[in-house]
Amino acid sequence: MIVTALPVVERFCVMVQREIADRLFAQPGTKAYGAVSVLVQLATERVGWRPVSRRVFAPVPNVDSALVAFQRRPGVVFGEEWDRLAERVHGAFAHRRKTVANSLALAGLEPPTADQASRRAEQLAPPEFLTL
Repeated sequence: MIVTALPVVERFCVMVQREIADRLFAQPGTKAYGAVSVLVQLATERVGWRPVSRRVFAPVPNVDSALVAFQRRPGVVFGEEWDRLAERVHGAFAHRRKTVANSLALAGLEPPTADQASRRAEQLAPPEFLTL
């Protein structure tokens, strides 16, 4: 993931398929919201977004694109703690129809003791994953 691959870059811009751009900053409760949404939003904030039509490319692809600009959130440090957080976030989303506690247990991770345990991962806002 670009967010962790270049930890010293404070601002960056990427062009991705429109569907991916929508997922990066999707809100809880939406179909596009997932583990990548949570991790990107915990590490960065979106400072720009521009659609790019498929007609600007030759040959014309079957998808639209978007330019997304990010700025790192202050104080985010990538290392073992971030890796554990990412593992729990991915584990929570591994079984979307299960509660966070059940999904983490199925992923072989210790279930949380917080009240988030009885909710589904797609219902939790990114900061709520920090308490898992």
